[in-house]
Amino acid sequence: FTETGDLPGTPSRFDNFAVESENPQTVASVRSYLAGIEYMNSRMIELIDDILEHSEQPPIIILQGDHGSRMRITEGSTEEAAPEMYSILNAMYLPGCDYSELYPSISSVNTFPVVFNHYFGTDIPLLEDRLFYLAEDRESRDFQDVTSYINP
Repeated sequence: FTETGDLPGTPSRFDNFAVESENPQTVASVRSYLAGIEYMNSRMIELIDDILEHSEQPPIIILQGDHGSRMRITEGSTEEAAPEMYSILNAMYLPGCDYSELYPSISSVNTFPVVFNHYFGTDIPLLEDRLFYLAEDRESRDFQDVTSYINP
């Protein structure tokens, strides 16, 4: 989408956004990605405002992305691309929760144990925050631990 929700190809304020690439396809992808993100952000804000306004009790709201941009990944560039790929959205609204249980490097795998432990009285231990990359050859199941590339 464009930043206003129109279909791609519709004029956008990102059409002339400066992108550091000589590849026209990359330039177009970055511009389209930015416009789409702006549109989705505006829709998410509307959705959250609506949930908060119409909830009978304070809701738990968790927004997570599965991965960041993969625009810099090329064969053999996992180390350089990892910080961008694993910079995911992990936003939480947890009414009455002690946010000190959360920490800047918390990985998605630990989100729900924190929520369940706080709200439902469980005692689920947190796992080690590790990040893995699955190569394009998914059949090989060659998972590469890229945690040190993110948090050296």
